[in-house]
Parts: sequence; C-alpha cells; structure tokens
Amino acid sequence: MRNSVLAFVSLAASASLTAQAWTQLAQAPFPQPTTTSSRYGGGAAFSIINGGVLLYGGLQTGVTAPQSDTWLFDGTTWTQLAPTTTPPVRWGHQMVYDSNRYKVITFGGRSPTTTAVANDTWEWDGSNWAQVITSTAPSARAFYRSEEHTSELQSPCNLVCRLLLEK
Repeated sequence: MRNSVLAFVSLAASASLTAQAWTQLAQAPFPQPTTTSSRYGGGAAFSIINGGVLLYGGLQTGVTAPQSDTWLFDGTTWTQLAPTTTPPVRWGHQMVYDSNRYKVITFGGRSPTTTAVANDTWEWDGSNWAQVITSTAPSARAFYRSEEHTSELQSPCNLVCRLLLEK
C-alpha cells in the first residue's frame, strides 16, 4: 500500500490508486450498517499501533442514522473492532494520528444526533477509546479540516494517509 491513496466507497469497495489505476483491495465485509445502505462522513486516520487505517462513525444513508462502530483496514481486509468504550455516535468529524503519543485523536462532529454539534475529544490507544477531559476546548464544530504534522525526524511516522468517504 506504499505510495498509494486509499479510498473507501461503501457501496463499492476499498481501492488503492497507484500509478493512476484503481485496484480493488478488499472484499466484503465493508464498514456499512447493512448490505443495502451506505455511509459517509466518518473519520479516519492511520494507526501505527494497529498497522492500518482506523475508521470511526459516519452517517448511514437511507434511514439517516449516525454510527458508532470502529473498523480497521490493514491493506487487505476490513475488520470490525469491538472496543469496550466508544465515543457517542458521530459523523462529520476528523481524526488524526498523534505520533508523539501513539494515539489516534478525534474531535467534535455531529453528535449525538444528525444536527447537534459536539466539542468533545476522544483518543484511540490501539484497542479502546477514552474521552479526554480538558479545562478548555475549541467551540463545537463539524466538517472542518485537520492534518497530522510530522517531521522527517519522526520517520517512519512521516506517512500521509487519506481516506475518502463518499456515498
């Protein structure tokens, strides 16, 4: 999966774009609530500890239901994880990898309904989610942009991985 872009399209498949050609990487199951629905708006980030792309939440189409499931893509297979603690259902949030603490961080998004906006922070340690309680926090927001910043000194964590979630 090196030197490629990973895309997840819930009605189609996981695919990698290398040298301008799409290649299907994984067969079902895909991170979707049912075989007749799709999802979009979930957060994703590369997790060094898990060795793959971590996906959390999103919005199921059809019945328009926010999701609270956690999935891992290892470059070949999507696996649904079963953490004991998870953030509330959400969509429209972002996730980034904190290479100093080896954790995936997510903030805000639409939660717990399709219209409410959150300003809570959660982190993934490789096996479970935990809420991060802070004395101050940014205002509630959804559909914002976030990026991981790494220096060349932090290699091999100097990896950019984007996951596009679409209908």
